[in-house]
Amino acid sequence: MKRHNIHIHTTYSDGSFSAEKLVNMAKNEKLEVIGITDHAFTTKIKSLNEVTLPGYINDLKLLKEKNSGSGIELKIGLEIDTCYNQGIDPCNVPFDLINKLDYVLFEYIRVDKGLKKVYRNIESVVNAKKDIKIPVGLAHTDISMALPDNKDYIKLLGDNDIFVEINLSENSNYHFLFNKDVIDLIKKYNIKMTIGTDFHSDIIPAYCLSKNISLAMNFIEDKGLKIHEIAS
Repeated sequence: MKRHNIHIHTTYSDGSFSAEKLVNMAKNEKLEVIGITDHAFTTKIKSLNEVTLPGYINDLKLLKEKNSGSGIELKIGLEIDTCYNQGIDPCNVPFDLINKLDYVLFEYIRVDKGLKKVYRNIESVVNAKKDIKIPVGLAHTDISMALPDNKDYIKLLGDNDIFVEINLSENSNYHFLFNKDVIDLIKKYNIKMTIGTDFHSDIIPAYCLSKNISLAMNFIEDKGLKIHEIAS
């Protein structure tokens, strides 16, 4: 497993730093893989859309080439809001552009059976994945909420190769509290993990570029979980 952080925001959305600045910061913090995942298709904040996405992809590809062989891998990702009132149906994203990324994170996917008028269900991602050719994951999602009544949710993740992020942002320590039942289901359905801090700015200490990365790596190894290929 490489020392990685694949949930980072830049000035392309609501982050404080440019992608180039973040690459240099990541080098200083001894990260081996970083992923830029700016917000897209949401009305809640500044975000990318079908018009601005091509420029984002092109700029990050140039930055990736510039840093080839420098000791750090840059991955091009996106965080897509799926809320009914402010986001997009995963089946309506521009697949031709999405498939030019290295991976994509979907946020606000409902785990339990509540808030059906606010959050879309996991089937919306499963249906979209038929047209997505890159790795797909869920951002800051507490999959333990699927127990005990919705175990099929976790099975769907495994059956459709949807990875789960260990999110290290403020108030997101629930992954470290997963009980044996959750860990056993993750292993049973071969669900892969990644690590991300949801970094926006160094003004807020909880949102640091490498804060608790080692803790999350140790958690994955100690529990015998699998890391996704984009971070291995």
